[in-house]
Formats: sequence, structure tokens, C-alpha cells
Amino acid sequence: MNDPVFLTLEMVLYIQAFEADRTGSPKVIREQEALEAALAAPQASFDGQYLMDLFEMAATHVIALAHHHPFLDANKRCAAGSALAFLSINGYRVEEQRDEELADLILDYLNKVATKDILVQYLREHSRPKEPWSK
Repeated sequence: MNDPVFLTLEMVLYIQAFEADRTGSPKVIREQEALEAALAAPQASFDGQYLMDLFEMAATHVIALAHHHPFLDANKRCAAGSALAFLSINGYRVEEQRDEELADLILDYLNKVATKDILVQYLREHSRPKEPWSK
């Protein structure tokens, strides 16, 4: 695997602001440390090797942002947007079978109906390589 491109703080703040604007939610960081930990979690490595593949890293974005609530609001939407953005900048697009499919899966995870493995499997099975000229 090529070294992945990771989301920056600015990217995640943009995603949260975008999602907050859509619903009139506040754009407030509730806990800076939780946000920084969420950004670092997918980058876990040992002896120069990443501990996860891209789809596990994307699921880790979901879990870290949705579960730890670094923002006052729009955490789940930011989590979904961050996972999709992470996969996109690394050459994949996610094809949902229906609207809000990933959002529902995130809720299932938070309600302990789904596991991280199910999130990873969903992202892996629904992701397609992007054409080099696509957005």
C-alpha cells in the first residue's frame, strides 16, 4: 500500500462546518484533545508500518469522531463525511445502495448493533477505485 494521505485538522473542521451549516448547528469544538486524538487514530503504526489498511483507517475516522464527540454538534455527520473524504483523497468513492446508508450504519455502531468490523466490511465492499480524472 502506498502511504495514505491523511485528513488534516483544517479538512475535518471544514467538513464539520459544512455539515453544521446544513442544519444550522453550531461550529464549536467541544474538546480539542478528542479531535486531535481522532485525527491521530487512523495513523497508528509500529516499526514504520501502518497497523490498518485504508478501509480500517476510514472506519477508525468514523469511530473516533462519532464516539468521542469532539464537536458540540454534527459529530456523526462529520464522521461520515471524514471517512468518505479520506477514502476519496486516497482514490476511492463509496457507492451507497440508498441515501443515508452509512449514517444508519454509524448509528448502529453507536447503539452497539454493529461492530468496527462491520463498518470496515461495508466500506470495503461499497468502495470503488476512482477514475484519475474524477472528483
